[in-house]
Amino acid sequence: MDNKRARNTYISCLINAAITLAAFHALPLFFVPMTKLIGGSMGDAQLTLSFCGTANLLTAGLVGLLVKKFPVKGIIGVSAVCITLFFFCFYFADSFAYIYAGGIFIGFAVMTAGFPISFTEVNWWFSKNTGKLMSFLPVAVGVMTFITSPIFAKAIETYGARHTALGAGVIMGGIVLISDFFLLSEHPGKYGIKIASEQEGSVDEGLPLNKILKEPSFWIVMAASFLVLIVLSGFMNNAPAFYELEMGVNPIKASLGVSIFSVASLVWSMLFGYLADKYNARIGILVCGVPVAVIFLAALKLNGFLGVALIATFFAGVYFVTLLSPVIYTLLYGKKESASIMGFSSVCAGMAAIIGAPVAGYIYDHFGSYSPFLIACSVFMAVAIVLVFIATNKNTYDRVMALRKAEIDAMKPGA
Repeated sequence: MDNKRARNTYISCLINAAITLAAFHALPLFFVPMTKLIGGSMGDAQLTLSFCGTANLLTAGLVGLLVKKFPVKGIIGVSAVCITLFFFCFYFADSFAYIYAGGIFIGFAVMTAGFPISFTEVNWWFSKNTGKLMSFLPVAVGVMTFITSPIFAKAIETYGARHTALGAGVIMGGIVLISDFFLLSEHPGKYGIKIASEQEGSVDEGLPLNKILKEPSFWIVMAASFLVLIVLSGFMNNAPAFYELEMGVNPIKASLGVSIFSVASLVWSMLFGYLADKYNARIGILVCGVPVAVIFLAALKLNGFLGVALIATFFAGVYFVTLLSPVIYTLLYGKKESASIMGFSSVCAGMAAIIGAPVAGYIYDHFGSYSPFLIACSVFMAVAIVLVFIATNKNTYDRVMALRKAEIDAMKPGA
């Protein structure tokens, strides 16, 4: 394996994912100032997330085909342009139609320059410590979002939303383009190199996709993830507005809440990973998920920046959902169909984004408060925890392991 090429590709993946997701996470910071500039309600602004989610959803279903049909460097190059166009839509916007178009651009970029293709590149170029290498991708996103959120907020306050968007489009799109051009590599086969797992002679065993899709546990975990993703999408993308409108803080302190969430999410994610490895996913979801359910009820009484900090810190526990499906699905079904399962998970995330954020915005418009949504989030978290316990009971695990053993036996010579 070309170690230098592998290293540069990994660095590029870190940069691309961090910049792209930081750009996406900046979206809610523009909602309040843009509604003031062009009119409309928070529900109208949150509808942007539906367009983003739709683009994300459609791209999720095609990303595997795109990687097979087109050069990865070309796909990431297009993603870089989409990041620039996303921000330019805010600069030129005189109606929400422009902003909705921006949502489509960033929805595509998140699915291509974000995690799915980055995870694929890691699997191509590395055979050892792939889980550890993949875990640093969300860490990079969290660090980048922590850095950029207050910068965006201060820039919007100082220069206005339009000029901030213009500068961000040039800088962030440009960084991804440079990373793509100078660091990223295609499939190793393009350079006459075997992929890492082939060089090591390793084979990922597991159930084929057609059998996985027949398993009730697969859909139960998917349902649990969907509920948690609605909570994540709905509150995270409404958090700045909630902090400003209901907790009485200014935009700078609201953006600090986003930064606190970004840092805390890294800690919660690593805690979930540790607990899942040391014990099991059940312990992980209890330790990380229960505080989330509780903080949403406590948020009904909290106010001021201390309240913002507490909510952001404990709400960040919801970020375990980024590892929930990979951990449980790999445990149950193996790595054989990990790419296909990741596509299903991405579709699930896209559907949740379409529903969660705009529904939360319209609840505020209708009730004049986010309180009904906060209560719903608490209930969703409790239901998701119960579903995970149902999907990972001992009987299910033993039955799936028996199916995997039968699959391996069937592949042996003379079977």
